[in-house]
Amino acid sequence: MKRSNPNRREAWNQRRNRKRLERHRELKRRSANRGSGFQFERELAERRAALADRRWAREEFRRLVLIRAGHRCERCSSAWELQAHHFLPKSRGGPDLPENGICLCAKCHRGVHDHTVEDWASWIDSRKAGAA
Repeated sequence: MKRSNPNRREAWNQRRNRKRLERHRELKRRSANRGSGFQFERELAERRAALADRRWAREEFRRLVLIRAGHRCERCSSAWELQAHHFLPKSRGGPDLPENGICLCAKCHRGVHDHTVEDWASWIDSRKAGAA
C-alpha cells in the first residue's frame, strides 16, 4: 500500500489555500471597484448557498437511489460499498433525480465506467424500458 508523503500533501494544501485566498481577494477587489462591500458579501453568500445546494442534492440523490434499491446493488445484489450511478451523466445535463440513477456496488460501478461489463448496454436498456 502506497503511503502519501506528508510534505507533499502539505505543499498541495498550501497551494490550494493560496488559490482560495487569491479567489477571495479577487472577489473583494471586484466588489471594491463597484463601490459596495455589501455586493461582495452577497456574492459570497450566494456562492456558498449554491455549493451547499449542490452538496445537498448529491447526498439526497444517493440516499433516494439506495432506498429505492433496498440498499442492494441492482446488478449483483451485493450490500457492500454501495454507490449511486447516473444513467445520464451530470456532465451531459442529467438531473439529480432517483429516476436517473441506479444503485451499484463499487465493483459493478467500476466495471460500468471502465466498460468491462459485457452485458451492461443490454441490461441498462432493459432497465430503462422497464421504468418507462
